[in-house]
Amino acid sequence: MSDYKNKHLNFSKEFLLKKYITKSRNAYEIAQELNCSSTIIYYYLKKHNIKRRTLSQASKGISKNVGKNNPMFGKHCNSNHYKSCSGENAFNYNEERHKEHHCIGLNCNIEICYDTYFRGRGMCSSCAKKRDWNDKDYIRKQMAARSVIINKTEQLLESLLTKLLPNIYKFVGSGEIILDKFCPDFININGQKKIIELFGDYWHRDTQQRDKVRIETYKKHGYKTLIIWEYELKNRKNLESKILNFNRR
Repeated sequence: MSDYKNKHLNFSKEFLLKKYITKSRNAYEIAQELNCSSTIIYYYLKKHNIKRRTLSQASKGISKNVGKNNPMFGKHCNSNHYKSCSGENAFNYNEERHKEHHCIGLNCNIEICYDTYFRGRGMCSSCAKKRDWNDKDYIRKQMAARSVIINKTEQLLESLLTKLLPNIYKFVGSGEIILDKFCPDFININGQKKIIELFGDYWHRDTQQRDKVRIETYKKHGYKTLIIWEYELKNRKNLESKILNFNRR
């Protein structure tokens, strides 16, 4: 501020009152006259306790230089500098953003914006998520991030399997084994291609179609699957018979 103060003698309170209040000049116009920035003008207005006009007052035309009377009216949009820095000439112009983008997902092809196209590597958010959940490494990372471990219901079944068939079935539901995009609960580790799935009464009642695909996927990989529902754990005798019969087949 001291450099401007030494260079210019017109930052006095009287001068600013005359220009800013009496003639209703704005800070930008005064700064142009003094060849300085409007920030300097605002500094001295505050220093001299000259109350600044509010946005509401300015919008009502208290300043005489509004609209076409403003010395900068039309200059910005029509200047060669603006034309040379906008549109295709802009330094950050990205041609891809101005193209039409369509999802490359299977049977999708919906139109999507550039950001969605870029983040989804050519896909909409729905197709991108489906692709990710078909990636075994992605599934393992997600399960690790969510700290997926054996739950209490699975622990009950595990203890029953250990009692009936020791060292034959192992819990792998935390992502140890993934077949396509599905992770089985228990798998036979004694030479038989068999899987035991524990279905929760609440969660799996609304996923019948997905569970059907799950069983078909296991079958495609050569596995036989036994489905045990959570409510079956209450009838221990019947459940033991069901497990033993499955293991003998």
